[in-house]
Amino acid sequence: MYKTINDARAIRSKQWIYEALVDLISKKKYDDIKITDLIKKAGVGRSTFYRNYDVIDDVIMEKLDSTFYDFYTFIFNSDFKAETDISPKLFIPFFSYWDTRSDILELIIKADKINLLNKRLKQSVGVIIETYEIFSNFTETDNEYATEIMVGVLSSVLVKWIKDEKKVSTKKLADTLIRTLFTVR
Repeated sequence: MYKTINDARAIRSKQWIYEALVDLISKKKYDDIKITDLIKKAGVGRSTFYRNYDVIDDVIMEKLDSTFYDFYTFIFNSDFKAETDISPKLFIPFFSYWDTRSDILELIIKADKINLLNKRLKQSVGVIIETYEIFSNFTETDNEYATEIMVGVLSSVLVKWIKDEKKVSTKKLADTLIRTLFTVR
């Protein structure tokens, strides 16, 4: 678990640690990166690392949580909610948002930590379904399955898109997903 510390020194140290992780993962496998490697590259002490994190995964989780927090701020903006046909057009701003924040997705893929993305996507999708009452006619069990289906689809599409170096535009990606999920013939 990462610790939320808001003083300038801690914020700066966390940024250095994250940047060091990004650099190290470009040079070696995530599982081979040790805390010693990370603190040496970041130029911080071991106590600084442990004051902020318990394990290296926490560095990723903090960045991922921060990214999802920004996404929530965007998606739950009252103007956005009032102006958006939430289903299925929500996929367009979803992919546009992740296009601008793809660095964390790239790190997660390189680290083979898709499970961390799925965990946060599940929370996010659940909150969006509840807030926007997307499946209001579903039972609780149906909502749970709908959430799992959406997480599986969104995670798989994001990962493929990043691995393909974002060759498909976000609009095309969203349109393809909308046609795939919502076109009944």
